[in-house]
Amino acid sequence: MTPHSRHLADTLLKLARLRVSELPDEQEIFRLITVAAAQCLEVDRVGVWLHALDRQSIQCVALYTLSTNHHTSGVRLDAKAYPAYFSALEKERAIVANDAMTHPATACFAQSYLLASGISSMLDAPIYHDGVVIGVICCEHVGKARQWDEFEQHFAGSLAACTAWLMEQFKHDRAEAELKRHREAMERSSRLEAMGRIAAGCAHDFNNILVSISGYADLLEGQLKKHPILIKDLKRLQEAAECGRGITQQLMSFARQEPVPPQALDMAKVMALIAGQIDAVAGDHLRFSWNAQAGLPLIMGVQQQLVQVAINLACNARDALAPGGKLVVSLEQIELVHGEHSSLPAGLYVLWRFQDNGPGLPPVVLEHLFEPFITTKPPGVGTGLGLATSYGIIVRLGGSIDASNRPEGGAEFRILLPAIPANQKARP
Repeated sequence: MTPHSRHLADTLLKLARLRVSELPDEQEIFRLITVAAAQCLEVDRVGVWLHALDRQSIQCVALYTLSTNHHTSGVRLDAKAYPAYFSALEKERAIVANDAMTHPATACFAQSYLLASGISSMLDAPIYHDGVVIGVICCEHVGKARQWDEFEQHFAGSLAACTAWLMEQFKHDRAEAELKRHREAMERSSRLEAMGRIAAGCAHDFNNILVSISGYADLLEGQLKKHPILIKDLKRLQEAAECGRGITQQLMSFARQEPVPPQALDMAKVMALIAGQIDAVAGDHLRFSWNAQAGLPLIMGVQQQLVQVAINLACNARDALAPGGKLVVSLEQIELVHGEHSSLPAGLYVLWRFQDNGPGLPPVVLEHLFEPFITTKPPGVGTGLGLATSYGIIVRLGGSIDASNRPEGGAEFRILLPAIPANQKARP
């Protein structure tokens, strides 16, 4: 084996050992393959072309130019314009065009492509998947025509097979990761549903007991008007019962599954109404401000539920921050592309962001933050239901809510609410 052929074999082995799970996207596979092929074969241009869905054209998804160390893409070739080349792709293991200007499969490119780029020789290997050609690896030599030896021809074919395997492995790994996310989401939903049923049952029974306590306390109040000390103690009993009823209402709100019909809402207007309530919650302890991007799209929601979410987050920020802490709420429009978010489809959303400059959230809490009864507050302060309830509200509206720690310090809650498409008439 010559040093050249050994180098080709080593390159194939190196590519075969790629851990595609560690690559950011499929495009990185093509970049690595084109660079490796250009350097091994000492050709100036190597491209990866993939068939369109209708199989009537191929498009360059990655082209590497060795002389300039430049990556590009985007050129499309139609089958009707180059029938001989497309026919050869379906029949040949590799198109070995030592003289690309005269080869039957590549001569059709002479005037439109070869002369303009100075390409003299081509070595193209079809990429197969499940017995069907899905694309081609194109090695284009610039300068004096060259003879492709048998090792280089074998390398091109093996490189195409390696490309197909890496593409399939990448899709498999991404599908497994997506399946894992869906399973975790389903398990989380099942846990929340089970806990919701338990919470609803407990809240119902507990509420009945509290109604009895409150009723008897009201009766006693009328009989103890001449005993101010006892009246004072009775008032405390009534206040405790009322507090307990508030907790049961939160439990039942968390457990409630029947949706309230949403309506078209302008989040900037909703936030303007909420701001006064957050100011009241913040008091002198918290510096609160908010802003909204102009021209926000409408969303479908329930105003009172969104108020509840905002107050929950504001109360959590107030309790977490030292006096003089800062809470900033913002609204902006964003567009998600396919695959950008694990649980939301591509499209237009309103991002509702709550940012504070507090101590942040411990990692162990972040992992279970939206589960019921999870709280960072000391015993006796809070129920641990605020974020679980908020999570349920936002998810039922088709959105998402997540939390993270900010690099500069503090916590950030991000709520995404799907926008009403501009061409869709919102229901009143």
